[in-house]
Amino acid sequence: DYAKTIQDAVLPTIKKVRDLHPESFVLYKPKAIVSGDFYWINVINNQLICAVADCKGNGVPGAFMSLLGYNMLENVIKQKNTPVPSIILNDLNEEVITRLLSNNPERKGKYGMDISLISIDKKNDQLQYAGAHNSIYIVRNLQLIELKADKKAVGSNETQGQNLFTNQIIELRGDDMIYLFTDGFPDQ
Repeated sequence: DYAKTIQDAVLPTIKKVRDLHPESFVLYKPKAIVSGDFYWINVINNQLICAVADCKGNGVPGAFMSLLGYNMLENVIKQKNTPVPSIILNDLNEEVITRLLSNNPERKGKYGMDISLISIDKKNDQLQYAGAHNSIYIVRNLQLIELKADKKAVGSNETQGQNLFTNQIIELRGDDMIYLFTDGFPDQ
């Protein structure tokens, strides 16, 4: 319970999420007391940036990784000060490799995360998206639009130094509903 309290203290409050985007919701129901999933939201350069991530590892290791992942994501966004999702994910990939894998390259694939990251420019009604295994859905006029993720995880050290993640741009319409999620919800 104490670990859960610590993990919950890192995540944005529902009040912060709704202050930044009033018509939003968060469904966060960890299977265990602590979770390897996390969500992140803030405004950078007048654009709303949201991320949802699923860290590798179950139970306590996944929860530790979610705390590290959250902090690494926040640091990368502050350092780059860019709302471009692919740049953020490419730099996050480098950060994960540097912090967790550079001293022990045999650890391939055991650390890192699947993540979807969006940037919404409300002034121009434009959404940018990049994803590592985590696609996003947009519901528009009762139609489901899937923006597919790159089939790579953040922390993929086989391709260190390369641009792994693709930036996708879509024009938004007034009634669009955007869904970011991990596999935690369908798995349960």
